[in-house]
Amino acid sequence: MNTPIADFSDAYAKKKGVRLHMPGHKGKNFSGAEKYDITEISGADQLFLPNGIIKTSEENASEIFGADTFYSAEGSTPVIKAMLYLAVKFKGNDVSDTVVAFRNVHRSFTDAAALIGFNIRWIYSENIDAKSVLNALGKTPKPCAVYITSPDYFGNIADIKGIAEICKKFGVPLITDAAHGSYLKFLSPSLFPTDFGADMCASSAHKTLPALTGAAYLHVKKGAKKEFRENAKYALSLFSSTSPSYLILRSLDNLNALLCRGFAEKISDTAKKVSELKNFLTEKGFTVLGKEPLKLSVCPLNYGYTGKEFADIMRENLIECDYAEDTAAVFIFSPYNKNRDYKAFKKAVAVIPKKPAVSLHTPESAPLKAVKSVRDAVLSPCRKVSVKGAEGKVLSHYDLCCPPAIPIAVPGEEIDDLTVKRFLYFGINEIYIIKK
Repeated sequence: MNTPIADFSDAYAKKKGVRLHMPGHKGKNFSGAEKYDITEISGADQLFLPNGIIKTSEENASEIFGADTFYSAEGSTPVIKAMLYLAVKFKGNDVSDTVVAFRNVHRSFTDAAALIGFNIRWIYSENIDAKSVLNALGKTPKPCAVYITSPDYFGNIADIKGIAEICKKFGVPLITDAAHGSYLKFLSPSLFPTDFGADMCASSAHKTLPALTGAAYLHVKKGAKKEFRENAKYALSLFSSTSPSYLILRSLDNLNALLCRGFAEKISDTAKKVSELKNFLTEKGFTVLGKEPLKLSVCPLNYGYTGKEFADIMRENLIECDYAEDTAAVFIFSPYNKNRDYKAFKKAVAVIPKKPAVSLHTPESAPLKAVKSVRDAVLSPCRKVSVKGAEGKVLSHYDLCCPPAIPIAVPGEEIDDLTVKRFLYFGINEIYIIKK
């Protein structure tokens, strides 16, 4: 498969001409990548109005993913916002602006609600399944979309096929945040959301594929509303910089060629190695969460450690996890992890002494009362207060760390005593509330 973006930037770098355009480093070598770091000069095409090499490269990606695929140079965050914008804008005159969603959303979803102004019908369920979606759609008059996260941060994969079938019966588009699932396309059989009926899907190439951080895609299923495909570029432009990184675009372009060269076999081999690690951990007495093939979410509570403590032990052995909290530590593998990485992981785990099981008392949660819409709450005057005195107050907005950036409460919701306890449990001591 050709690589038009990479070829253009290679040729431009070899010219060694006078660069009287952005960026200011002028191609001089400060960090190593400057000669390829260009802007949308003549011949380089434009990300949001492509008619040349970027258009060709995206067509290559579309062929690979079996969908209409568009590039993002800023991760899945603008893609999620763009998908929701498209769902609301092209919902139809007799359809509401309500999106049905589970609570385990990334903050980009609620940020989109603030920017776009749609309403949310929350599904309070531990399981992202067709039954929960069916119940919610039966109680929600003509929503404009159903939104799910799959895979989630701990490696759980939803029944997208079953959910998509329910959505189709109700005539509702299914939108999927699959930021962690780009590689699912290359499993045999594919587990990619658009292959199971999702109308639109966000996936971050940089999370599980060999691409630079910020490389991501918006995928529109073949057969989805034509307006989604025709307006995808404009939707992305609304939430993205007008100065996209050409290094990231080059990375996505080179990735196309790589994915066509036996990458599925490499993914299959990696999945087998991770499965062996999962079996090893289970035999040792650890609990492994989720079924995602390349993600290893270790719950070490029964072995006598919190997830953070387990991550600290692994860090002492020069093994860095992606994320850790009290219940689990998350490790992500790819075909570019060598055999020695798996051996190092097993060696570090093998010498961890077993201790009495850890019992955690995570504060419970309950549905919260929405006093204002997300948009109204975010745009309201606010003030910062101590969480300990926030019961009965209405959340304006929040500061969340990422990962996993899943909100405890959503802007516009009234904070109750259980939510106060959950904020404190997760180390959040101050929040922004709406001024009265």
